[in-house]
Amino acid sequence: METIDIKPEQELKSLFYIYMTPVFIPVAVLAAVLVFVPLDPPGTFMIPLFIGLLLLVALLLALWIPAFYGSLKYEIGDDALRCDSGVFWKRRVTVPYSKITNVDIAQGPVQRLYGVGTVHVQTAGASAAQGGFAELSFMGIKDLEGVKEAVMARVKAPVSGRDGTAFRQQPEPEKGPVFDMQERILAELKAIRAALEKRL
Repeated sequence: METIDIKPEQELKSLFYIYMTPVFIPVAVLAAVLVFVPLDPPGTFMIPLFIGLLLLVALLLALWIPAFYGSLKYEIGDDALRCDSGVFWKRRVTVPYSKITNVDIAQGPVQRLYGVGTVHVQTAGASAAQGGFAELSFMGIKDLEGVKEAVMARVKAPVSGRDGTAFRQQPEPEKGPVFDMQERILAELKAIRAALEKRL
C-alpha cells in the first residue's frame, strides 16, 4: 500500500483560536472594569499591568497557533502511522500497526460546525478501553471515515515474512506487578477447583 500524507484542514486554526478565547475574556472584563468603575489610586496600576500581561499572552498565542498548525503533518505509511508536530520542540510520534488496538472518531459541536473532527489511534499500552488515552490523534480532518478506514485496512492487512509467509505480529500483553498477581490468582483458582473436584 502506498504512503498517504495528510495535512490538517485550515479550519483547525480557527478551532484553536476558539479554544483560546478563555484567555481573552478576562482581558475584556478587566478593561470594562477599568473604564466604567472608578478605582482608588493604590489599586489602579495593578489592573493595567494584569491586562498588559494577558494581552501579551494573547499575542503570543496568536503567533503560536499558525506556527503549530504549520508544523502538523500526518502520515499513514506501510509499517506505521507517524505524526510530526512542534514549534520550539519538534516531536515525532510513530505507532506501528501491530500495536494499534482501537481507532475512534471524535467530533464535538464546534468541530461539526466547521466540518472537521479528530481520529484517535489507541494502542495496547496507552488505552484500557474505548475512549481512553490516544497514542496518536489526527486533528482537523474532514474525511474522518476515510482516514479511519485507511488505518484499519493497514492494521488488518497481513505482513509478509522473509520466508514468504503472511503474518501480523500481535502485541504482547503488558507484564508487570498486575500481570504477576493475575497469574498467581489464576493458579490458586485452578488449585481450588482441582481440590473441589477431588471431593466430589
